[in-house]
Amino acid sequence: MIRVLCDGRYLAGTSAEIKVLAMLLHWNSQEEHKK
Repeated sequence: MIRVLCDGRYLAGTSAEIKVLAMLLHWNSQEEHKK
């Protein structure tokens, strides 16, 4: 049970990091197009 909770928290954390990375990459590509 504890392991499942830890895995759930870990997955939620990694998916949040992926969202942030995707946002940064998207914003970075938009900045490149502006030049």
